[in-house]
Amino acid sequence: MGKNLRDALIFATAEGGLLLAAWLIPKVRAKPPEKPPVGEATLQGTVTESEHLLPIPYATIKFNGLECSADENGAYQIVEIPPGDYTLIVSASGYHPKTIPITIEEAKVYTRDISLEPIALLLYV
Repeated sequence: MGKNLRDALIFATAEGGLLLAAWLIPKVRAKPPEKPPVGEATLQGTVTESEHLLPIPYATIKFNGLECSADENGAYQIVEIPPGDYTLIVSASGYHPKTIPITIEEAKVYTRDISLEPIALLLYV
């Protein structure tokens, strides 16, 4: 060890070892912070009939293998949806079912109102 380095180490120890520690411990590089996990989204809306836009109470909504019902005002809400591509299937008695592709990209509230076409009834008199 050179005389100057030895003197520096001795000086550092005499002063409490702070400088000595700074010389002997390699610099630690902090990792950049990881991106926070993407949150989960909410999908909501109202199911209506296409002709007069009146709500369809208790319409069935199938989403990602799950099934739920709209309320008495045709409103629905699906929560805790992770990002991804999904298919929404909406049906109600007396209406043609509708299949809608949905892409969830970020944690936010998505509103998707859906109108269903009534099934034409033939009446024989």
